[in-house]
Amino acid sequence: MAFNVRFYKFEKKTNSTAVPADTVERVTYPCVALDAMSLAAPVIKVLLPMETAVHDYNYMYVGSFNRFYWITDWEYRDRCWYVHGSIDALGTFRYQIGELSAYVLRSAHEYDGTIQDNYYPVKAQWSGNIVDYASPWVQNPAAGLYSIGIIGSGKTQFYLTDNASLNDMLSYMLSDQYASDALTALGVTAYPEAKAILDPLQYISCITYLPISNTYFDLDDFVRQEIKIGYVTYHLVAWSISNAQPMSFPVSMSVPRHPSAAARGAYMNNAPYSSYDVYFPPFGLITLDPALCANAASITATAYVDLHTGLSSLLITNNSGRVMSRTSGKVGYSMQLSQVIAQGYGIMSAAKDAAGILSGIEGGIPGLISSGISSIANGIGNAITGSIPSANSIGSVGSVDAMQGPVQMQTMYAMPVDDDLAHRGRPLCQVRTIRTVPGYLLCADVDTHINGATSNEMDIIKNFMESGFFYE
Repeated sequence: MAFNVRFYKFEKKTNSTAVPADTVERVTYPCVALDAMSLAAPVIKVLLPMETAVHDYNYMYVGSFNRFYWITDWEYRDRCWYVHGSIDALGTFRYQIGELSAYVLRSAHEYDGTIQDNYYPVKAQWSGNIVDYASPWVQNPAAGLYSIGIIGSGKTQFYLTDNASLNDMLSYMLSDQYASDALTALGVTAYPEAKAILDPLQYISCITYLPISNTYFDLDDFVRQEIKIGYVTYHLVAWSISNAQPMSFPVSMSVPRHPSAAARGAYMNNAPYSSYDVYFPPFGLITLDPALCANAASITATAYVDLHTGLSSLLITNNSGRVMSRTSGKVGYSMQLSQVIAQGYGIMSAAKDAAGILSGIEGGIPGLISSGISSIANGIGNAITGSIPSANSIGSVGSVDAMQGPVQMQTMYAMPVDDDLAHRGRPLCQVRTIRTVPGYLLCADVDTHINGATSNEMDIIKNFMESGFFYE
């Protein structure tokens, strides 16, 4: 049987559906079928003289078979050329393949950037990024505020004041004037030694330094508050905070993106490619779950501070309201105050001894004098007991170093090797009609029901589609 065969000089990938366009160089030669010939791997006799440059051609179309073939060999014998072919199932059934629906694992044309692509390894190379945000805490310790707990009229009352007002109050409490006012309040005439035996600090339950600016408060409420220091009334310029709820100090931060996320997909913003940490004084460095950061535009770190004690908690949420972290700490520190007093003395014992001394001096009759001497003796005895002074103190020594510095968003990025989108594609993992996603494709569980194709040809097509091919 004689028939014509078109021969092409055609360049294409062996796993491609491409077929020669009309512009591709071609020739048509008369051919003869052998007595026995395979449809998948035919050997065809070409009626050409030996000097014909048949080796220039690598691809052919046999119209009688309606199939494209790769030319695998040219053989000259019996004064004729014989061409050996191998079926190009992808090219032959290109149209039918394009109409198939398949589950596309990877595609160069379309991909889902939220699916992690583990095809490419990560380099032993990291890049980092640190973004500073203004801290809610004052950086100058002298500019902070002081929470004072005072025991004077029943339960402890709390006040918030500044450094100047606190110094004024403490100066007064440790002065001769306070000693005089305290004894006078008891109806006792003051005497110079009273200052050494009074302990006004016993009326202060705590003093906590808070690194908070006064701009967070209504300055119109910063007024003279009448407070009781024992039996003495004092006017402290302060805010009354006895019934105050914890204050919140939010810091909003943008979530940085991996340098390769825009090109390769949002999965680069997740682990193991990205890590996220928030540094928030004094809570330290808090590691966040990358899964909660990957798709978040921003996060908010909110410090809740108990103004009475400085005890606080830090709550970190993303812009969807999802809680990412919660930790506890203390904003500020307790201040230590002390005063050297005679051991065993308090204001009542001081008043009692003062009254005894005065009665002994003022009495004119022996009984009263002896009573006075007895009181003096008691006073001397107490003085002996107090001859070794003791330091009475409240609070402890603190530091503001843990509250220094800005709030920071710290990120680290692992850098993957370069990808090859054209030849490897990216994850898609969706069912698609093949013709809608040209270029490289990797499919799964392909059903190749193609009319006119042999079972061997359908197996060839299935193997190519499930190992990676190009729809062109």
